[in-house]
Amino acid sequence: MFSHKVKLQKNVFLKVVFLTIFLWSCFHREELVFRDQDVTEDTNAADIDVFIQNLCDENEHVSDNICESCQLGTTNEAGDDALGENTVCDLIYCAEDEYVAVHACFSCEMGKTNNAGDDASGADTFCDPGFVRIPRGGFSMGSPDNEESRGTNEGVHQVTLTHDFYMQTTEVTQQEWEVLMGNNPSFFSNGLEASNRPLEQVTWHEALSYANALSIAYDLDPCFTIIGTDVTLNSETIYDCEGYRLPTEAEWEYAARAGSTTSFYNGDDPDILEEIAWYESNSSGRTHSVGQKIPNLWNLYDMSGNVWEWTWNWFGDYENDLEDPTGPITGSSRIIRGGSHINEAGLLRSAQRFNAEGNERSDILGFRLVRSVR
Repeated sequence: MFSHKVKLQKNVFLKVVFLTIFLWSCFHREELVFRDQDVTEDTNAADIDVFIQNLCDENEHVSDNICESCQLGTTNEAGDDALGENTVCDLIYCAEDEYVAVHACFSCEMGKTNNAGDDASGADTFCDPGFVRIPRGGFSMGSPDNEESRGTNEGVHQVTLTHDFYMQTTEVTQQEWEVLMGNNPSFFSNGLEASNRPLEQVTWHEALSYANALSIAYDLDPCFTIIGTDVTLNSETIYDCEGYRLPTEAEWEYAARAGSTTSFYNGDDPDILEEIAWYESNSSGRTHSVGQKIPNLWNLYDMSGNVWEWTWNWFGDYENDLEDPTGPITGSSRIIRGGSHINEAGLLRSAQRFNAEGNERSDILGFRLVRSVR
């Protein structure tokens, strides 16, 4: 009897409590909120007017008292109170040595770069394929009168490059060309290591076409309009274009020297040239896989030997001290640099100049690309 009376009193009490809550909620409807820790398995779902999380996760933000997921590639402070003010997600911006993939920042491979500030919430981006950033600066271009094997057209003059630029760490390989262009014109295309050998038997115009194709692949404005053998620059100067291109002769020598003033970037002694180059003394008359020798201080490989490299410039005499030189405005052949696997040591010097007609093909002639930092 006593037990029944207690239960009856309890039921009356609970009815009063729920009636009080109901009447209170009619006047304070917007505040009847249950937090995570307030909800138990005994809670009647019908009594819950609003159910929200109390604290939002790191990948969520607050919007009208609800935790909503941030856009992919963005973050927010963990622990924002959903009952508080609205919050926004912060964008993730990738660093220069990172790229965007599936809305996250990933590190580029060693020696590769990308544009700093890519938004991880946006489209995927890519690292420049094996490029390093070359700092702007000045240098003495050409060779002194007493340099062994010196040419008569290598007069020393001061050159200043006013921009940083990216340069490919190796010559363009057969595999890189074939993936983008769908063919392989190289003579040394057989063997297990062929795909990593430098591309050769490519004309100057074809090198520009490859540069344009790579620019388009990376969503950059191409530097050139090419119709047959007619080439038009799509910018005021070669240094101003956005996409990939051939280096100017000054950029090539500046990068090859990497601060050195000697015949080769590892000194003046031809007897130690084998450390950095494939040439007549060690090549067995053929090209070799890129990147096997010691690079210069800017991590550039094969700047001496393996294959000659096309540059942008027409062949002609040097001008006086210059800032951002581009060479003669016309000519009959283009400057090539670096020497090849069949040449003697003297032709592999950093100051050595040679030339070839733009339509020439040879198994000793390839190229590498650069891109201006904008």
